[in-house]
Amino acid sequence: MAVLDICAELAPEELNRAIAATAEVLVEYGEGDRPVPFDLMDMPASAAVHVIAADFAPLGVELHALLHLLDDPKTAKALALYVVGRLREQALVRDLVEHRYTDEGRAAPGFDLQHNCVTLIVLAVRVTRVQAGMHACEFRAQADEVKTLISSLSREQR
Repeated sequence: MAVLDICAELAPEELNRAIAATAEVLVEYGEGDRPVPFDLMDMPASAAVHVIAADFAPLGVELHALLHLLDDPKTAKALALYVVGRLREQALVRDLVEHRYTDEGRAAPGFDLQHNCVTLIVLAVRVTRVQAGMHACEFRAQADEVKTLISSLSREQR
């Protein structure tokens, strides 16, 4: 069973590794209509949220609402697990993450779970395609679902 299939059952340290591996794959192989900053993984979580603020403006979600929503560790973790659940449906992504996660030479994540969850959520909004060599998969619908979910949650917080 792939790590993306069992993320919800992982201990926090292992979940952090899995979330970070997923984010790394999306940074390395991901594409989208709007650019992802090359240093997204190294940005503070609040700066990463600023990256997607323009994506939510047409939905009526303001930056402060996004920051408030994603600043909550439980909400960020739940959203990241939702993203993982949607991404694992793509065999290419699942395989790339599994390879990255099990790589013995890979350094431990440089940031905590909260940071990596927010980074993954930002990537899930911006990345709509993964291209690795001759293989590719599209998940524009998943990106739209993540935006809709975040928009709904921010309205509920008001």
